[in-house]
This record gives sequence, structure tokens and C-alpha cells, in this order.
Amino acid sequence: MAEKSDEARRQKILHYRILEQQMAQLQQQLQLLEQNIAEVTNTLAAIDDLKNSKPGSQMLAPISSGIFVKAELKDTDSFIVNVGANVTVEKSSEDVKKILESQSKEITEMRDEMMKGMEQLALQMNSLESELS
Repeated sequence: MAEKSDEARRQKILHYRILEQQMAQLQQQLQLLEQNIAEVTNTLAAIDDLKNSKPGSQMLAPISSGIFVKAELKDTDSFIVNVGANVTVEKSSEDVKKILESQSKEITEMRDEMMKGMEQLALQMNSLESELS
């Protein structure tokens, strides 16, 4: 009888460790989603800043991480957007903002769903903790 009890306890501990790993993975994914939301928010703000700039203004254009080139702003309302497979299209600032707002909404919904999943995992972990103590 004690062997069955010990085996059940080992199974609960194993299940708890699996839940811990799942929670850690979800936390990492959540962090990436938060970074994506911040990036989209910063891009929206940059578009607004550019819209308020005058053509001919000097700016720094990134060419790589932490590497910039001095540039002159020619047009403040059209942007070149990568739509995939190295295909780019020209879009107005309003169109780009709509795309970014849509992306932000999708990412936020994914984040919210992930947080619900994390809450469910936490409930399962709490239940196992109380059974094991």
C-alpha cells in the first residue's frame, strides 16, 4: 500500500515539474510578445514624429543594430513596407499605422490568451502543491 502511495506522490511531483517547465516556456513567450508590443508602439510613435518633421530635415537612419547613417528626410508620408519574400510596397503613413495597429491587436490578443493559459497552469500547480504538502 505504501508503494502505491509513494508512486502516486512521484507521479504528482513529476506532473508538477512538467507544469513548471510549461510555465517557464510561457513566461519566455510572454516576454517576447511584450517586446513585440513595445516595438510596435515605438514604431507608431516614430511614424507620428516623422509626420511632424519637415522634408529636408536631417536624421539618422539605422543600417544595422547600433549603426546609423546621416540622411535627409525626403517624404514624411510614404513608407516602404516589407510584405514578405523580399517584396516591398509603398504605403502611406495612415496605411502603415493601420497595419501596425492590427498587428498590435493580434499580439495583445495572443498575450491575453497566453496569460489565461498561465493562470490555468498556476491553478493546477497550486492544487498539486496542496496535495503534496
